[in-house]
Amino acid sequence: MAFERFPDPTTESIGQFQRVDAAGDALSPVRTGILRFTDDRVALEVSPGFTPLIEWVEQPDGNGMVGNPADEPAESVVLGSLAVNPNEVTLWGVSTTHRRSVGFSIPGQDAPGNQVMRSDWCLVGDHVADPSTGFSELRVDVTNLHEWAGISTTSHTIPRDGKGPRSWTVDLPDSPTVALVDQPGELRLVPQATMSPPEFGGFRVSTNTTAVITVDTAVTLPEALHRFGRPIATLMTLLSGAASSVRRFAVRKDDVRVQVLGYQVATGAPESAGDLLLYRSVLGDDFLPRWLELAQRVNPVPQILAAAWSDEFTTIDTEALTLATVAEMLHRRLYPDATRFSDEQITQATEALRESQVDDAVKDSLIQALQGWWAEESYPQRLKQLAEPVAEAVPSAVGKLNRWKSAVRAQRVAAAHGLGEDQAKQAPDILEVYALTQSLRWVLTFRLLLETGVTPDQLATAAEQNERYQNAVRIWKERLPRIYAE
Repeated sequence: MAFERFPDPTTESIGQFQRVDAAGDALSPVRTGILRFTDDRVALEVSPGFTPLIEWVEQPDGNGMVGNPADEPAESVVLGSLAVNPNEVTLWGVSTTHRRSVGFSIPGQDAPGNQVMRSDWCLVGDHVADPSTGFSELRVDVTNLHEWAGISTTSHTIPRDGKGPRSWTVDLPDSPTVALVDQPGELRLVPQATMSPPEFGGFRVSTNTTAVITVDTAVTLPEALHRFGRPIATLMTLLSGAASSVRRFAVRKDDVRVQVLGYQVATGAPESAGDLLLYRSVLGDDFLPRWLELAQRVNPVPQILAAAWSDEFTTIDTEALTLATVAEMLHRRLYPDATRFSDEQITQATEALRESQVDDAVKDSLIQALQGWWAEESYPQRLKQLAEPVAEAVPSAVGKLNRWKSAVRAQRVAAAHGLGEDQAKQAPDILEVYALTQSLRWVLTFRLLLETGVTPDQLATAAEQNERYQNAVRIWKERLPRIYAE
């Protein structure tokens, strides 16, 4: 039937499959099997198996055969032809999960039974034997992207007096196109609309927006997701405060265009995950390319911060220590050459130490420290430099900067060194730890947005109008009055 398409709505299909090498040459006979797609996982079951269960070796005396378990290939490429559309599929990263055997294996014959495998990637629509293939066009559908883009695709017309027929128009405007920042290429936001067949109650129009990226230098599939798919999803997580995922992903090379299923592609993810802090209408079309460049420059800071917003940390203490460490990581990415002593000062101090009467063991240790970590900016200095632009744009995010800086430093030291009590032998209040960690979430998020080109006025207005942020401020004032008191 015309509607029998893999994987939607048909999530499994019988077909013919064969293991191949990167050149497309056969490594196994063609096998009949079933391809299944469940919960964003791709599984293949063939009978008989691609590879033998038993490897037979003739005995030295020639009086018989010895059977030993055969080695399984680590990963394979499988090309398949399905009984539904699209007919052609490619499986990358195929590995055996288990086998079932029936009866006994006989030398020279296929072993009865089946072989069950999982696949990291499933490319639907064509055969692409080489996993290192580069693609020049990428299409990404991400949670919240349609809402963030805000591209109108429908209009409603009514008579002035409210009487008479009304009309609805579906109009797909020209796609906003902007150049990428860190490499030759461009990004377009492409609006889409799907209309259901007319029914008794009318018809339904579904709209969506896809990011289409074209690059002059082709990228592999993992690289495409790492450099474009995941960073866009990460941005939407930071803006919404809820987990956002790559919902659809497609790649193209010349006439080869395939939909990608499997690893890092969550087809069941929602189209929208919550209200956004900022929208394209405020930020402009150039914002997304700037974000893609920043996400690579400060990697993996945005991904770790997105994990915090997605509530992936199982305990408050874990998130507190992680984000405190990420703050230093972000500063190092933004200011890779930052030091508190010049080379001349270090050289002068080193020579003075060598000529001093200090014990040799102490002298050597001091010189090594001075030539290494001691010359770098301290953690409090890094925190202050990170937070100052945020404090100027949104003062309520930081409160009293010096006290906020000292509190984050103390929390980091206590967590990193296993200090469960303060000087007064009091265990830290977990609600205070939570409040300070949440403030660090927001400060790091705001700093990333400012670094991407959001103006202080834009950020201040967004924070003032955002319910999530205002609720957080109320918690900080209640739990951390020394820092956030008026």
